[in-house]
Parts: sequence; C-alpha cells; structure tokens
Amino acid sequence: MKALNDALARADTSAIKETLGQFARDRGMSQVARETGLARESLYRSLDSKGNPEFTTILKVLSSVGLRLEVKPDEGKTETQPAESDAEPQRARTGVAAR
Repeated sequence: MKALNDALARADTSAIKETLGQFARDRGMSQVARETGLARESLYRSLDSKGNPEFTTILKVLSSVGLRLEVKPDEGKTETQPAESDAEPQRARTGVAAR
C-alpha cells in the first residue's frame, strides 16, 4: 500500500498502474475481473505501465482489492476553499486507505 500511496503522491501514473496491477495479480486477476465486471485481458492491458485505464476501472479495481481512494490537503500548498455549491465536509485527502 505504501508503494501505491508514494506513486499517488508523486503523480507517477506508470507506477500507480503497475502497483495497482500487482495488487490485482496478487489477488488473482480472474477474481478481480469477476468482482469488477471487467474482462481479465482488459485489466491486464489497462494496468500495464503503458495502459490508459478509465477512472472507473481504477476505482473498481481498488474496491476489489480492498482499498479506496481518499483525498487530503497537499501539505506545502495552499488549500483552496470549495465553492458554496460544492460545500462538503472539508476532507481534502489524497491517498489509498484499506477498508
């Protein structure tokens, strides 16, 4: 999980895909395919460093391997305030957390 969080913090899309792909392979790509409703071959291609997965694919795979995406403020950068219409509890966190 640390490798994925580190890749997310660096915005290293290749490392994100490769790490998430490794999580999926460790769980069993066939199992992940069943749980996500996506084709196994498509998952292999999407989670390759050269793949271009849809955001929904990333979210489905994260869920399948027992993780979720969470947003938090980037320390060292100024936090922007959401517009009134976007008002949601102020939980701006980025990272992956286990369920």
